[in-house]
Order: sequence, then structure tokens, then C-alpha cells
Amino acid sequence: MSETGDIHVYKLLTGADWKAASAMGVTCTELDERDGYVHLSTRVQVAETARLHFAGAEGVRLLRFAWQTCRLSNGSRAGAGSCSRTSMPRWKCRWPMRLAIAAGT
Repeated sequence: MSETGDIHVYKLLTGADWKAASAMGVTCTELDERDGYVHLSTRVQVAETARLHFAGAEGVRLLRFAWQTCRLSNGSRAGAGSCSRTSMPRWKCRWPMRLAIAAGT
């Protein structure tokens, strides 16, 4: 993420995923569970992610997490990947909602 200067990662949730995450206190989507890691976006990626995967979805929420806080909270990253415009580390856990800095619609 150094090329963007952004120190945050972003998680998009549908309205149903937002409701479930709020009730459980962690992000947990069917896609994340199926793939075995949490899908995140950089600032550069998030608009395209929304366009490709959330177009027409109701109640979409955008969560912003401080990269360093989540990195430390989640321990060392699991799986392949690097911080760049096209890839992200693969976290094999659920992200605590309490770590979200902001939630937008």
C-alpha cells in the first residue's frame, strides 16, 4: 500500500452481511467463509470492487480499518499475497467490528 500512501484497508458488506456482522461483532460473509480468508480492498481498489461485486446490492456498507491495528490484532498474515494495487494479504480470520474506524453507505 505504500504506493498509494493509504494506511487503511476496506471491507464492503451487503445489508444482510452488515446485519450479521453487527450481531456477531465480526465480519463474516459467505464468500469469506467459502474462500477461507477475508476479502479486503485498498483505497485504489474499493470503487472497482463495489462496481464489480456489489452493483444493485441493497444497503451496502463500507468499513474502513487501520492496517496496522488489524495487522497486529490478527497476528501474522496467513497465505500468499502482498500489499499492492492488485493484491492483498490473505487473512484467515474474521475481522472484529470494533476495529472499524468508519462505516459508510
